[in-house]
Amino acid sequence: VDRREGLSLFGLVPNAKGLDAAVAAGVDGIGVLTAASDTFNERNINATVDESMHRIRSIRLDAPEHLVVRGYISTATHCPYEGEQDPDWVAHLAETLVEWGVHAVFLGETIGRATPAHVERLLDEVLQRVPVEMVGVHFHDTYGQGVANTVAALHNGVAMMDTSAGGLGGCPYAPGATGNVATEDVLYLLDGLGIEHGIDILDVARVAQRFCADHNLTYNSAAGRAVLASRDG
Repeated sequence: VDRREGLSLFGLVPNAKGLDAAVAAGVDGIGVLTAASDTFNERNINATVDESMHRIRSIRLDAPEHLVVRGYISTATHCPYEGEQDPDWVAHLAETLVEWGVHAVFLGETIGRATPAHVERLLDEVLQRVPVEMVGVHFHDTYGQGVANTVAALHNGVAMMDTSAGGLGGCPYAPGATGNVATEDVLYLLDGLGIEHGIDILDVARVAQRFCADHNLTYNSAAGRAVLASRDG
């Protein structure tokens, strides 16, 4: 891997074999996986929620001390197979992960159906049990709610969030789900709110658009398209 100053590399680790591969690759941190829904979890990582939680505990105990460990809870608001999820159950999973020593818990809105009201209900429960500085969010933008949900998270004090340049991504076990909320859209939001981030939105948009063109993918950032049109037009 071409290491650059200031760049941190993370890898998703579903099991012990994945941990060995991540350590061999020299990553700085790992993401360990569970879900709120048994059905999704079994299709995604071939384990029930309980089984995946036991895997996570073993991975956390075996992980080298220098690795940052993030816990991810998929289908935190909605499951494509089981429907809307119980925020109290998600909060219990998040609290347990923190007790087991993860450095942060990311709440995954896997299929993009949540609105800010769902996010508020979820965070109302989670933030009663987990310090806000240890909570992150992972929003997909299937229904165009990614930026609105990001605002809801920010208003609740959440400062960590996953985004995807050009809105790329998706999930093979969440039919119809699109990628994460676009990095460019979130950067434009943060600029408007006066929140410093140190990232050049134009650079992100140019790289993402070029990647999409090279790989025959759709470029999905509204803010990115507008910035490119105004500065490169």
